Amino acid sequence: MPPLNETDELHIIYSSYVKENEVCLEDFEIIKVIGKGGFSKVLEVRKKSSAAIYAMKIIKKSFVIGNNKVKEIMIERHILTKMNHPFIVQLHYAFQNV
Repeated sequence: MPPLNETDELHIIYSSYVKENEVCLEDFEIIKVIGKGGFSKVLEVRKKSSAAIYAMKIIKKSFVIGNNKVKEIMIERHILTKMNHPFIVQLHYAFQNV
Protein backbone atom coordinates (compact mmCIF):
# COMPACT_ATOMS: atom_id res chain seq x y z
CA MET A 1 0.00 0.00 0.00
CA PRO A 2 1.45 3.41 -0.93
CA PRO A 3 2.28 5.80 1.92
CA LEU A 4 -0.54 8.01 3.17
CA ASN A 5 -0.70 11.55 1.86
CA GLU A 6 -2.73 14.10 3.85
CA THR A 7 -4.54 15.41 0.77
CA ASP A 8 -5.87 12.00 -0.30
CA GLU A 9 -8.76 9.85 0.92
CA LEU A 10 -9.05 6.15 1.72
CA HIS A 11 -11.90 4.27 0.06
CA ILE A 12 -13.08 1.08 1.72
CA ILE A 13 -15.79 -0.98 0.03
CA TYR A 14 -18.10 -3.19 2.10
CA SER A 15 -20.62 -5.65 0.69
CA SER A 16 -21.79 -9.25 0.74
CA TYR A 17 -20.73 -9.87 -2.87
CA VAL A 18 -17.78 -11.97 -4.04
CA LYS A 19 -14.31 -10.37 -4.26
CA GLU A 20 -13.04 -9.25 -7.64
CA ASN A 21 -9.80 -7.72 -8.94
CA GLU A 22 -8.36 -4.31 -8.10
CA VAL A 23 -10.51 -1.25 -8.69
CA CYS A 24 -10.34 2.53 -8.44
CA LEU A 25 -12.82 5.28 -7.63
CA GLU A 26 -13.77 5.71 -11.30
CA ASP A 27 -15.09 2.12 -11.34
CA PHE A 28 -18.02 3.18 -9.13
CA GLU A 29 -21.08 5.40 -9.55
CA ILE A 30 -22.23 7.21 -6.40
CA ILE A 31 -25.93 6.64 -5.68
CA LYS A 32 -26.39 8.42 -2.35
CA VAL A 33 -24.85 9.24 1.03
CA ILE A 34 -25.78 6.64 3.65
CA GLY A 35 -24.11 8.26 6.65
CA LYS A 36 -21.55 10.77 7.87
CA GLY A 37 -19.22 10.69 10.85
CA GLY A 38 -16.51 12.84 12.34
CA PHE A 39 -13.82 11.71 9.91
CA SER A 40 -15.57 9.48 7.38
CA LYS A 41 -18.55 9.25 5.07
CA VAL A 42 -20.39 6.14 3.83
CA LEU A 43 -21.85 6.13 0.33
CA GLU A 44 -24.08 3.70 -1.53
CA VAL A 45 -22.30 3.02 -4.83
CA ARG A 46 -22.81 0.89 -7.92
CA LYS A 47 -19.91 -0.87 -9.60
CA LYS A 48 -20.11 0.18 -13.24
CA SER A 49 -18.92 -3.12 -14.73
CA SER A 50 -21.32 -5.40 -12.84
CA ALA A 51 -24.09 -3.13 -11.46
CA ALA A 52 -23.43 -4.63 -8.01
CA ILE A 53 -24.33 -2.37 -5.07
CA TYR A 54 -21.75 -1.66 -2.35
CA ALA A 55 -21.26 0.59 0.66
CA MET A 56 -18.13 2.71 0.27
CA LYS A 57 -16.52 4.20 3.37
CA ILE A 58 -14.43 7.27 2.60
CA ILE A 59 -11.92 8.26 5.27
CA LYS A 60 -10.07 11.59 5.26
CA LYS A 61 -6.35 10.92 5.33
CA SER A 62 -5.69 14.27 6.98
CA PHE A 63 -7.69 13.08 10.00
CA VAL A 64 -6.07 9.64 10.05
CA ILE A 65 -2.55 11.04 9.90
CA GLY A 66 -3.18 14.09 12.08
CA ASN A 67 -4.72 12.00 14.86
CA ASN A 68 -2.31 9.06 14.64
CA LYS A 69 -5.07 6.64 13.58
CA VAL A 70 -3.16 4.87 10.80
CA LYS A 71 -2.65 1.76 12.93
CA GLU A 72 -6.37 1.57 13.85
CA ILE A 73 -7.46 1.94 10.21
CA MET A 74 -5.02 -0.75 9.08
CA ILE A 75 -6.25 -3.09 11.86
CA GLU A 76 -9.87 -2.50 10.79
CA ARG A 77 -8.93 -3.27 7.18
CA HIS A 78 -7.06 -6.43 8.17
CA ILE A 79 -9.89 -7.75 10.36
CA LEU A 80 -12.54 -7.09 7.72
CA THR A 81 -10.56 -8.95 5.06
CA LYS A 82 -10.64 -12.03 7.31
CA MET A 83 -14.33 -11.83 8.32
CA ASN A 84 -16.83 -14.33 6.99
CA HIS A 85 -20.03 -13.96 9.00
CA PRO A 86 -23.64 -13.43 7.84
CA PHE A 87 -24.14 -10.40 10.15
CA ILE A 88 -20.87 -8.60 9.37
CA VAL A 89 -20.17 -7.04 5.99
CA GLN A 90 -17.14 -8.25 4.10
CA LEU A 91 -14.37 -6.04 2.79
CA HIS A 92 -14.10 -6.47 -0.96
CA TYR A 93 -11.92 -3.57 -2.04
CA ALA A 94 -9.61 -1.12 -0.34
CA PHE A 95 -7.82 1.58 -2.29
CA GLN A 96 -6.69 5.16 -1.99
CA ASN A 97 -6.72 7.99 -4.47
CA VAL A 98 -3.25 9.23 -5.31
